[in-house]
This record gives sequence, structure tokens and C-alpha cells, in this order.
Amino acid sequence: MTSCLLCGHSARFETVSAALRDDSSGRHSVVRCPACGHVQLTPLPSPEWETAFHAEDRQARLVFQRDDFVPTLLEKKKTDLDRRVAWLRDRLPGGGRIIEVASGYGVFVDGFAKAGYEAHGIEHSPFRLAVARQGMQGHFHEGVVEDAFLDTHAGRFDVVFAFHRLLHARNPHDYVRRLTALCRPGGVVHLEEPNLDDDLMAQIPDYAGHRWQVSHYHYFTPATLGRLLAPYRHTISGLQRYGVRHLLQWSDHHRPDLSGVEPPPSIPALARLEQLYRQDRERRMTCDSMIAVVEAG
Repeated sequence: MTSCLLCGHSARFETVSAALRDDSSGRHSVVRCPACGHVQLTPLPSPEWETAFHAEDRQARLVFQRDDFVPTLLEKKKTDLDRRVAWLRDRLPGGGRIIEVASGYGVFVDGFAKAGYEAHGIEHSPFRLAVARQGMQGHFHEGVVEDAFLDTHAGRFDVVFAFHRLLHARNPHDYVRRLTALCRPGGVVHLEEPNLDDDLMAQIPDYAGHRWQVSHYHYFTPATLGRLLAPYRHTISGLQRYGVRHLLQWSDHHRPDLSGVEPPPSIPALARLEQLYRQDRERRMTCDSMIAVVEAG
């Protein structure tokens, strides 16, 4: 019997995948709740395993398979940085105080700070926090959003960012509650999450296999993310982060391209194809990611 981490239903769940890309123990599997359709990992790893996993930065090391991965990883974040800074400028053109939860290597906090915002980040990985503090602008806090941090920082921020963090939450309902508690009245939580309804999940088995990970506890669709956020006023929209080159990479080579940033189209015809590809997948909500904006208070 398994209990759904989204709706609480207990039953025998359908197995989606018994194989995980980063775990060969056979102890964990990805399953679907028969009541609400939510897809999750079961059983969850121990809190001790989770602490060690993040302390050693295993997720990135398992992907890149080398020790000198940080410069490449930071370069690959530039496209997301430009998009997120543009969104923040539209939301708060006059500046404001923001925080990124699980701020990693500090790339986005640094970008927000350079754009003129009072930018904070909170991160529980000592390795990632050290990288951020050594080379990035902004205010970096060590830890997670628990009671002690909330006692000091509740109601302080205009925008709370959490990028690909809900999928790691043991209790996603409590996690969203804590994020909204950080907002001042009128503030918002900006969430970005992978989309399980991504077209490529069904079309390219190796791509799906790459997504199943022992550190990913949840796999949200627009419907299940909407169920989680139902107590709040919110919007959910589609986001296609990766372009046609990414599609061809997986179709032809069956693995991610870890060499650097995906280059822009070289001629107008390819640029138009790229635009149509992204627009179509976002319109049908079969894109690779989702953005949810949650109103606090």
C-alpha cells in the first residue's frame, strides 16, 4: 500500500517505472495514484540520505560525470537567467526585495542583484553555497525554509522564487505554505516545475528514463500542480525551455547535450521554426516545463 503525497489516498498504485537513472538498489519506484493521478516516488529516501545527497552535490555530479562541471553548468543557466530577470522587471519595475529558495550556485540571485533588486538566496548544500558566496552578488543564507528562518523572514519579500523545488518536497502542501509565508501582503511565489505531460516523455523512452530520479519525489502535470495550488489564487502557464536542437539531440543520440548553452538559430527560417515549435508545445501544455504564479495572502 502506498499513500499519495498529494491527495492522501492509500491503495495499491500503478508502477510507472521500476528503474531510476541514478539508483540501482531496486528499493524505489515511480508510481501513479489511482485517485488523483499524481505520480511520485515510493518509498522516499531517508532524511539522512537526502542530507548527504545535497551536501555532496550528487545530482549535478551524476549528470556530468566529472569534477570540473561548475563552469559549464553556470553557462547553461544564462538563458533561464535572462528570462527570469525579464519577468521580474515586468512584475517589479521599481525594484524590491526577492528571495530564491534553494538558490544553488547563486546564478539567479546574482542576476537579480545586478538588475537592481535586493536579492537573497537560501541554500542547504555547503558546496553550492560556497560557490555562490565566492563569486556572486546578493545575500546568501544557509539552510532551508523551516520555522527558525520563517520567524525572522516571514512577510519580508515581494517575490519568492523556487525553481524545480517542489519535486524535492516531502510534503508539498507544507512547502507551498512556507513559501507563501515569506511573502509580504500582495507578494507572489514564482514556481517553475518540469511537466510530466511533456510530449517527449511518451515519444522517446530514453528521455523518459533520464527523468526518473531518486531525488525527484514528484512528477507534476498541469492538473496535479493545479490540485496542489487550489487553496491559493494562482495561474499556471506552459514554458518550453529547450528548443529543436534539444529534440534532435534526444532523437538522434538518446542523451542530453552537456557541452554548453544551446546556440540560437543561425538563419531566419530556423528562428521561425524554433518559435513555432515552442509556441505549439506551450499552447497544448505538452511543453517541458510549467510556470505557476501564486498570490500570497
